[in-house]
Amino acid sequence: MLSSLAFTALAVMQLAEQGKIDLNEDIQTYLPGIEIVNPFDTPVTVAHLLTHRSGLEVRDPRTEDIHSDFERRVTIEEYVQKHMPPVVREPGTSYMYDNFAFLLLGLIVQNVSEQPFEQYMEAHVFQPLAMNNSSFEPEPRLLEQLATGYDAALQPMEPYMIDPTVMPHGGMLSTAEDMGKFIAAFLNEGAAGTERILSASSVEAMSAYRYAMHPLLP
Repeated sequence: MLSSLAFTALAVMQLAEQGKIDLNEDIQTYLPGIEIVNPFDTPVTVAHLLTHRSGLEVRDPRTEDIHSDFERRVTIEEYVQKHMPPVVREPGTSYMYDNFAFLLLGLIVQNVSEQPFEQYMEAHVFQPLAMNNSSFEPEPRLLEQLATGYDAALQPMEPYMIDPTVMPHGGMLSTAEDMGKFIAAFLNEGAAGTERILSASSVEAMSAYRYAMHPLLP
């Protein structure tokens, strides 16, 4: 499994190019039915989520979220409804790495595109790039190809699942070859052969350094 933040960000930028997402818009616009507790006058924007400056309380995966039941399905929306964290820092004022922010971005992609997140990614990212061994779904054929993980005692670990079932923030299955196709498209300013997954200006925007954790850190 891979950290899939760059792929989720790509989907957001695709929809922004189409005028369906405004990066400076309050995320509540794209998350109907999700209650966001924010005591500050500053709303959380899509750009805040993308740059880890949302101010959301950071939460690690819960013990009960990790399991070996590959038949269990928990949707993105179900998980967000149950575990939505409050805003505890004024949005835009501080950097804090946040996987939940990218889970919310996945839900935004799903709501705006009116497609399940995993289907959107298949149609608009994996297929155009011929990433035939990549998916956000735990497909049996891909699970069979998983590299073996090892614990601290160098003992092999059994495969496991983390809720929600589809994870825009870290649950992508892929191969080194497929990742190479993704990287090549970015190095080629969004073009992949006769396909284009993103405009050159959006690739440039995604590649720019915007904030540092501390002025003394690179």
